Amino acid sequence: MRRLLVLVLTLLLLLVSLPAALVSAEGGKPIPDAVAEMIERASVDGPLPVIVTLPSIDAQRGVIASLDGLDAIVRVRFELFPLLALTAGPNALETLARSDAVLAINENLPRVPSLASTLPVINGDKVQALGWTGSGQTVAILDTGIDTDHPFFGSRIVSQACYSNAAGAGSGVTLCPDGTNAQTTGTNPANAMTAQCQNGATVLCDHGTHVAGIAAGNALNVTGAPGNGVAPGANIIAIQVFTRLNQDAECSSPVVVGSAPCVRTY
Repeated sequence: MRRLLVLVLTLLLLLVSLPAALVSAEGGKPIPDAVAEMIERASVDGPLPVIVTLPSIDAQRGVIASLDGLDAIVRVRFELFPLLALTAGPNALETLARSDAVLAINENLPRVPSLASTLPVINGDKVQALGWTGSGQTVAILDTGIDTDHPFFGSRIVSQACYSNAAGAGSGVTLCPDGTNAQTTGTNPANAMTAQCQNGATVLCDHGTHVAGIAAGNALNVTGAPGNGVAPGANIIAIQVFTRLNQDAECSSPVVVGSAPCVRTY
């Protein structure tokens, strides 16, 4: 009897010491700590908006059927991705968490855009770790030009061009450094830091630099860089295709006083 009592106490201690993620009632699939916390909050505050990740689009039907009669509302059934957007209460969350057809449950909250956090969403960090960095390839960025001196790009800007204010109407001003409507030669024809791209301390042509950074920025030895872009080893072709407009009526509709100058493309 004493040995049995010791055995029972030992087993109880082991169960108490197990992480919450490993403890599952009724022998079901373990519930991760983060989801357990959501279930607890939903029990107090009501249903939560969540994104449910599935192994395939075909799994959507079965998962939705499993929620029939539970505290869940399907908000979006994605057609191209194995995801479901739901509002789910505690019972639905537990059912989803224990389902073998569910890979992950994440609370659907607004996020601040960040290159460092979004690259892993497409598994870009894992691909780069395998050595696939875009080296030997070239990415063309048709936008508002590029900051040609930005350390994020190093010496990988291999070609530039500018096609701006082709319509030549209204208050349109070309953004090509040489003042023409088309520039393919000379010094940095897609330079986003020219006088026409400035409005006091505001850089009007910064969008193209951001896009180029997302596509092919390389954070190595760059102080303050948010992390690598998708293809940090790729070369870049930068093409300026925007035009500066200096009238409010051309920069906004309905007209917003003070919206000019702006850059727009035709």
